Amino acid sequence: MLKGTKILVCILAVAGCVTIGSMVTNAADKTKDTVANKALNDYVVGQSKNNSLQMGQGQEGGVEGVKLSGFSIPIYDLAQSKDVLDFKGNTISGILKGTDEKLWFMMNQDQPKGIVVANSVKPLKMGGENRSKDLMKMYSSIKQTLKGKEEIRYFEFQGQGIFYVAGGAEERVYLSKSASQILKIPSGKEISPQNLLEKLKSIIQESK
Repeated sequence: MLKGTKILVCILAVAGCVTIGSMVTNAADKTKDTVANKALNDYVVGQSKNNSLQMGQGQEGGVEGVKLSGFSIPIYDLAQSKDVLDFKGNTISGILKGTDEKLWFMMNQDQPKGIVVANSVKPLKMGGENRSKDLMKMYSSIKQTLKGKEEIRYFEFQGQGIFYVAGGAEERVYLSKSASQILKIPSGKEISPQNLLEKLKSIIQESK
């Protein structure tokens, strides 16, 4: 009986830890959502004021009905240039580090009107309608290829967006239009991590 009681206590303790861990994670996610929503509201107010001035000058515009996308994309940081050059592996994840930042889309129904990048403390980036259209088109296309536990992640090189898919048997990489211009690789199409690594190292080496 005592042995059975000990086992039950252990099971309850583990379950409690899992529950607390989930609560902490959910709380952190909700905090980021709150920060992102506040950033969106501030952006909408600011744009509305600007548009009112522009319309007074005969220009049209508006950001009415804009909401955050129902999903966000985790953002990763690219390693320092030296570390990228010294990297001997063949995976993109090997030169990336996780952050607490996420990317949301500003949506007017099904049309992207910009992006919001925020962490759990403050908004970091807002706006960019043309960029958001390119990224959303890529994201939607990539999402259709996901299998099992694969996840879409985001990072930037020289300020330009790159998606990569992790969590599966192999990583896959997709470049935004602006990133493809820098790296001279077609945008929107799947490329291998090895190909991207070679291009990154080449550009970094040339800029030294």
